Amino acid sequence: MAIQTYLVFREPIFSPVDELEHTDYVRTIAETGHLPVYGSARIDPTLLAVYLHEYPGPFDTTHFNLPAVVYFDYEAVQFPVYYIAAAPVYVIFHRDARVAIYALRLQNVLYSAGLLLVLMLMLRWLFSARPEVAALAPLTFLLMPGVSMRHSQVTNQVLAALLLAALFALLLQKGKTSPGRQALAEGALLGIAVMTKITVLGAGPSVLAAWATRAGGIRPRLLPGAAGFTITMLPWLVWSLAVYHSPLPWVTTHLNVAICNCAPPNSAAVWNAFVRALWVNFVLPFEWVGSSGACTPQCYAISPRTEIMKVGLVVAGAVTVAALGWALYALRRRGTDIWRPALLALLAIAGVVTGIIGLDVSLNRFWSTDLREVYVFAAPMVLLLGGLAARFDRRWVVLVLGAVVILWLVIDYQIYTSTNCAGCPPSYFRVP
Repeated sequence: MAIQTYLVFREPIFSPVDELEHTDYVRTIAETGHLPVYGSARIDPTLLAVYLHEYPGPFDTTHFNLPAVVYFDYEAVQFPVYYIAAAPVYVIFHRDARVAIYALRLQNVLYSAGLLLVLMLMLRWLFSARPEVAALAPLTFLLMPGVSMRHSQVTNQVLAALLLAALFALLLQKGKTSPGRQALAEGALLGIAVMTKITVLGAGPSVLAAWATRAGGIRPRLLPGAAGFTITMLPWLVWSLAVYHSPLPWVTTHLNVAICNCAPPNSAAVWNAFVRALWVNFVLPFEWVGSSGACTPQCYAISPRTEIMKVGLVVAGAVTVAALGWALYALRRRGTDIWRPALLALLAIAGVVTGIIGLDVSLNRFWSTDLREVYVFAAPMVLLLGGLAARFDRRWVVLVLGAVVILWLVIDYQIYTSTNCAGCPPSYFRVP
């Protein structure tokens, strides 16, 4: 919490990508009492003044030459649970927009603290004889620089990650209570998490697998679980069908807003640059040290990094590969205590990655920050890491994972003592 609270105030307001748009979604609910409509929602002038460092003065359009996308609240496409939960905070502090934004950031720090607690309790239950695993595995993921920054800004990802972690904690239980009642609660929690961020749909196969591998199988659980999911989705479906004539706003609302050239890579060299940018933007906060996120070969160029940052990229890759390897090994040991957790975690990771690929292919849009959607899947990622760590002597676990945590803190120090602010508004927005 200490480092994330520091980042709340260290990171210039709206320098993180999409934070302006997420905040405007919250503001719309707080000030008008209704959801923004995707396609017609526009950024509030007061928030634009904050973004352009004009606040508390008014936003004057004659001083700036802004791209059309800056005025457009494209995050209005998101499902509403996070924004409804954040709106009361904005109402309390609305007299000063900057204070309200800091309050929203601190709310996400609290969600992140809750996420850490749930992950620790989950691993403590699974590996009761290994308290060091329960303590260090969650920190290894949550203190990764890209994640820690994301958890210190205004975004719907943190609450979605917390809800998904709570869902995983329930799914890992073997179902000693009434099957129908438990499935109803799990389906409802999945629905709330999906209404926070649609990416959570990638956990659907894990939910079905959890029900199928409990005593009695999936049959007594499928209908109550589907009912719980549907009930929590129903308010959105009624509103969205009335407004958009579809449960998905972007299906019927087609906007001609050019954000970037997102054509798929068309050569081995460009694919190599794209994959490298995906990984850099996953491990490190791309607003400061990653790629621009745009989709031309020139924009895949990575900003200068220190040698320690390069070590961090390699370490994160090695740990991820090792954790996935452990999970595949665990799947061969059906009947053991590790088989079911490994199955649920792998299915969730496969689900979200498949969803990312499907979105990119269907929209012909390959964005080099998409892997950051996996941040929402902190629970399965930490579950894989914890399972791997539990196979080793506790002294090695403390040494290796402790060293990784320290590595992340050193990289954070290097990033946030630098003078660049890649996400801040560029100088060419201002009219000379």
